[in-house]
Amino acid sequence: MVDPAAICFGGQTPPHTPGKPSRGGVRHSGSVDNPALTDDVIRLRALKPTDADWYAVAIRDELIQRFTSEAPDITSDDVRKAILNLRGQGNATGLLICDAVSGERLGNIALHHENGVGDVSYWLAATARGKGAATRALRLLSRWAFDRLGLDELRLWTHADNSASRRVAERAGFHRDPQRDQERQIKGGTWATIAYCLTRMSGMQVRVRKATAADAVALARLRGPWPTDGHGYAGADHATFVELFSAWFVEHLLTHLAFLAEVNDHVVGMAWLMVADRVPSPTRRRRRTGDVQPVYVVPELRDRGVGAALLDAVLGEARRLDLEHVTVHSSDRAVPFYQRKRFQHGQRWLQWRPE
Repeated sequence: MVDPAAICFGGQTPPHTPGKPSRGGVRHSGSVDNPALTDDVIRLRALKPTDADWYAVAIRDELIQRFTSEAPDITSDDVRKAILNLRGQGNATGLLICDAVSGERLGNIALHHENGVGDVSYWLAATARGKGAATRALRLLSRWAFDRLGLDELRLWTHADNSASRRVAERAGFHRDPQRDQERQIKGGTWATIAYCLTRMSGMQVRVRKATAADAVALARLRGPWPTDGHGYAGADHATFVELFSAWFVEHLLTHLAFLAEVNDHVVGMAWLMVADRVPSPTRRRRRTGDVQPVYVVPELRDRGVGAALLDAVLGEARRLDLEHVTVHSSDRAVPFYQRKRFQHGQRWLQWRPE
């Protein structure tokens, strides 16, 4: 694989496609001289000029020449110049894959990123293959790119016939992305390249729990972004609203049951069950019903099962409380979502609004 620099640190040249617009989250620009990434088996460190001789020899390997765009006539001087040039690129990182104990050079992995999207490339020297080093390196780099650089998505392309590289991507958690497969002109020929991607939340574990009074501020913050989603409240003072909402929640803990969804200890969604007492009847002395109220998931995690997990928790609570029925006032877009959870149109549900 190779990146767009003069020397192709990595191997398979990423196509020049734009990244998606940034959501405005934290972005750390600039390459990191020494990320100190290790899993005690391998270590990733910044390329140094003293690595140039080894690099120039390693890329002459038959498989590297067959499956990457590394030029066979690159000299040590070319590599040294490229390493020095890489240090000045704010959106590029080139790392050497080393044995964590001996420091032996094993291979190369690179990252270019822009607008929250990174393109990854990698190769291993002939003597380092078959031991899992590339998979470990890709996992380490991916975690660092998401956690330190704040990227949202990573992409990579591999030669269609390079089954070993494809297995590396899949074992590191990357998923096939057929829409980005491309035929590309490399080394005077047409190569079929296979695309893979990994998002920040790929393989995420969603935890849903019942909210307590201590979660009032977190709930208020989820409720607060709604003005930007077209739900009104434009210009509301955020701090004032958080204070108001927190006080309201504490006062309504017994009637408005809130549930929070968390991913990696970050709150990403909420759902509410309002419980109302009904007039007792001779056959049923305690009658209660429920109403599903705001089900909200942060935009970047919608259609990923978070809302379904929240609604499952709400309905589980409704069963535990032995509610007669649960209603919901749904948007048109969300009707199929609720129908999948066995909500049905009420035959006798009428509504009155004051004029």
